Order: sequence, then C-alpha cells, then structure tokens
Amino acid sequence: VFAYMDNNRGLPVVSSFSQDGTLTSWEQDYTITGSTGHYVNLGIDSDNGIHTVFHHRGLTLDVRYTHWDRLVFSEVVDSREGLFTSLAMKGDVPCVSFYDGYDQDLIYSCRENGTWETRQVLKEGNMGDYSQLVMTNGETPNILYYDGTSDSLRMMTKPGIGSWKQVDIDID
Repeated sequence: VFAYMDNNRGLPVVSSFSQDGTLTSWEQDYTITGSTGHYVNLGIDSDNGIHTVFHHRGLTLDVRYTHWDRLVFSEVVDSREGLFTSLAMKGDVPCVSFYDGYDQDLIYSCRENGTWETRQVLKEGNMGDYSQLVMTNGETPNILYYDGTSDSLRMMTKPGIGSWKQVDIDID
C-alpha cells in the first residue's frame, strides 16, 4: 500500500497491490477546490485500515486527513498552512506532525475521540521543515525535523510524562 499525489489531477491517491499483482487505486473525490495532496503521508492501523495526511492547497491552505476505509472526503486536521506532513499510528490513533509554513513552527496533533488535539511543539525561529513522525513502541512520539535557524537536524521526543525534549542529531 502506498500514497502519492497525482499531480496531473491535483489530488491524493492510495494504491494497493494484492498477492496476485493486481493494482487497486482510490482517489480523493474532489478537484473543484484546487490542487490538494501535497506532502501526502500514509499510516496503517492494526486492522489494516489506511490513513493519510496531506497539505491541502485548495480554497484554503490547511492540513487534511482521510481514513480511506471510512471516508472518501478528507477532514481538516488544522487550519494552518501545514507543510511536510507526516503520519504515524499511536496504537490505532492517527497522529500527525507538520511544519506551519506561515508561522514557521513545528506542530503535533492526534485524533482522540473524534476530534484533533493539536499542540505547538516548537515556535522559536524557523523550526519544523521536513518533519518526520515516528512512534517508539507504538506510544512515544518522536519528530525528526530540520532547524532552519541553526541549520541543524534535530528531534523532539515526548515521554509519557513531562514535556517535549529536544535531541540534537546533526549540529554544524
């Protein structure tokens, strides 16, 4: 299973290969709102449910989410201009990280009980380009990102108790 943006039609697509080599594809069913599906990222839950997150560049600039087994239309995760979206499953809960292109902040959000709980992880300077979210042991969020202020690769991690902690990966 993989996700990509169909640049010719300006929408996100999910495709799956079966054991016999058959390719099945699903696409987001709207194009009247303008190009969407930039920075599409995919996650799969424990029931093999397919989830995607992406940057929407239609009438509004925002972050969108689709659970392909339940919806054909996306829902808004956050109204900020979310670039470099990344998705990881925390158990069966979809969580995303993204770079707020307007305020240049690193953002983290999880969909709990049908609503998105969003947190600003970093806001000082140009933080969060190329965000990549990974869950350690399926529970601990780790966001790898580019720190444009210091030209460094860093990671933020959130232990079960306490606040986000910064880890330096590659500092010049």
